[in-house]
Amino acid sequence: MFTYQWNELSSFEVIFYPSVNVFLFAVSAFWFQRIHLGLLKVLKHGDTSKNTDTGMSTGGSEEEEADIREREEAVLKHVHVQ
Repeated sequence: MFTYQWNELSSFEVIFYPSVNVFLFAVSAFWFQRIHLGLLKVLKHGDTSKNTDTGMSTGGSEEEEADIREREEAVLKHVHVQ
């Protein structure tokens, strides 16, 4: 930036605008770290929630839905990251 442009800026603009960017970067880094750790936890250990039911009905009988749930649980048990 040229000297004459710096002279046109107020001290508020020189201090506040860059500090907002630093603050937003820090908040997003903290937030992303939490998301990343949660993702690694799920990928490493599978589903961490006790309720694996999505609440979605297939429209079939109870036996069909139970069979689908059993298959989903079997798949979740075999998915792991090495």
